[in-house]
Amino acid sequence: PNESYAIVTHWSVICHTTLTTPKPPKERLMSMAKTPCRLVHDCGACGTRGAPVKCPCNASHYCNAACQRAAFKMHKAFCTHWLVKDIGKKSSELALLQAQIGHSYDVLNPVQIIEVVTKEDALAAQHRQCGDLLSQAIAPLAEYHLDAEYHLKLALKIYRRLEDLARREGFTNTLAGVDRSVITLMDLGHLYRNRMRLANATTMYEEALDRMRDTIAYYGSTPERQVLLTFILTTTGGNYNDQHDPDQGPNTKTSLARDLIEEALAITRVLNAKANELSLDPSKLADQQECTADVLLALTGVYINLEMFVEARNTLQEALDLSILHDNHYRRKKEPKQELTGTTSAPPKCSDIGSAKLAECHSRMSELCKEQAMSIKRNIQESSSIYAPGSTVMIHSLQNQPEYNQLQGVVIQIAADKRVCVRMNEDMQELRFKPENVRPLVALDEQRRLIYITLQDLADEGMACGKENLRIQLKLTGVKHVNTATAYFNLGSDYMATYRPAETREAVAMITKAERIMRRVAGDDDPRLLRILMGLSTAQRALARFEKEDGVLSAAPCWWPASSRQQDEAFMSKMFVPLHRAIALDGSPYLSADFVEQVLRMHGLFYFMSVSSDPVDLETFVEISCNELQRMKEEANYGAELAPTRASVAEKEKAAVAEEAPIIVE
Repeated sequence: PNESYAIVTHWSVICHTTLTTPKPPKERLMSMAKTPCRLVHDCGACGTRGAPVKCPCNASHYCNAACQRAAFKMHKAFCTHWLVKDIGKKSSELALLQAQIGHSYDVLNPVQIIEVVTKEDALAAQHRQCGDLLSQAIAPLAEYHLDAEYHLKLALKIYRRLEDLARREGFTNTLAGVDRSVITLMDLGHLYRNRMRLANATTMYEEALDRMRDTIAYYGSTPERQVLLTFILTTTGGNYNDQHDPDQGPNTKTSLARDLIEEALAITRVLNAKANELSLDPSKLADQQECTADVLLALTGVYINLEMFVEARNTLQEALDLSILHDNHYRRKKEPKQELTGTTSAPPKCSDIGSAKLAECHSRMSELCKEQAMSIKRNIQESSSIYAPGSTVMIHSLQNQPEYNQLQGVVIQIAADKRVCVRMNEDMQELRFKPENVRPLVALDEQRRLIYITLQDLADEGMACGKENLRIQLKLTGVKHVNTATAYFNLGSDYMATYRPAETREAVAMITKAERIMRRVAGDDDPRLLRILMGLSTAQRALARFEKEDGVLSAAPCWWPASSRQQDEAFMSKMFVPLHRAIALDGSPYLSADFVEQVLRMHGLFYFMSVSSDPVDLETFVEISCNELQRMKEEANYGAELAPTRASVAEKEKAAVAEEAPIIVE
């Protein structure tokens, strides 16, 4: 049981790392496998930078033979080269034993069977340990993954043979290692998942789930097996969730992932209730709460893909509360004892486990805010189109069926003959109308204003969570660590989403730090470094537009990207054409001032008011809308002050030189 729980905890950390790692394309993986890694290694004994001597397992480096001998006792348990030698030795011993007593279990007595099973169990454990270590090797060394797959498959073969023997001879589960075959299947699944062979990973996870259910049905349920079942359900659901395609929306696999992880959550809640009734040791109770937090975090990812943001936020808040309780428990255990004078030493650091879980929760909350904001923007964009499905319209100017005039309905779809399919609100009848007989009823500007405030709140919350995640990572892992680089990059991405000059400048600084750290700890072809470089290039281009082009600002930060006057004019000209086609039915080139005011407010110009009741043509429409956008840009980015341009700065410089006064640049 202890071994099973340790492996579950170990793999929960590794699986989360796999989920948060970006997925490179297949050709990039092939180039990674062929390109040598350019890393500078530290000595495994004294920590000296640039150790030249390499262990045959390629996992540790040393200054010289003396350092290698000094660290061998600790490195031996994790050295794949030594494990392969030990596997060969145990295989020879097992072959000799079977040659002495015979190969068939049917002719052996119980003592001989136990001896053979013990040898095979030890051999399978060695294979599994070797496979685990090889699967965690450096990514560019692709042959390690092939070796890991070989050892794990061989261990699985032995465990399956022992499981059949256990059921036939009636041995206990501990001796035959039935649960270990399930864990080996999970190891293989994770290996395939790490190599993005999701179909193979799905096969392994499903087989592990079926075997675990059969084991519980045959041998009975124990708390340890329930914990292992919870881990299998969560991992299988996470693998299904990885196959979610954002362009296609939620699919059957996403729904299946939700069902599996919710089942795992129900099991953990039952285990927590029993643990509270039995008044278990606080450390065990805290570990159980950590397992529950892992399940809640996995369920949060599924809810985000299903766009169930309220459920995702509630689930994530529960995971955050459990992580805080877990962190406080281990912090109290590490608190120094109070001296007689009543003073205490410096406050202790947070426990690595609890703080890491807190960082994960804050990172996931930042991701939730970002995805929710993207969903809101998509919904606003869809509802801004004239005949978007789900939008409310009014019927007018019908000659043959005038009884439908002035009635409202909801757009279902646009038919092949360009007619608009509308479901009437009166009798729920579905009818088709010509576009000239359908008038859109735009949303109230007050609703759009509230949506914009929500976007700003989500951006602020995402940046706050990103800062907290970065603070914890700096405390836990230090500056030179891949998790710290990822935290810097995520925070820079949150700054970029505001579309403000100051935040964009901060984003460039953050992503630059992430790039420098990642270059120290990863190879040149690492997919995480490539992703950071792409983000840095995007941030630098955005900052260059703010600094070098006149009038490039966002009229609605956190909603609209920054744009220039020329881009605003092109967008407004493009928007005028469908409005004129839908509303101006008499062939006039004008739109009514009231309708223009309503449309511009619906599109985000919340405080626009028509100064005249005269009809508006294309040129006037573009001019008044772009002037309103410029006013919004100045207020959103500079408050009451005007936005400085290169021309205004040049004029101030000339005036300052003429007066021999210091130059003041806003």
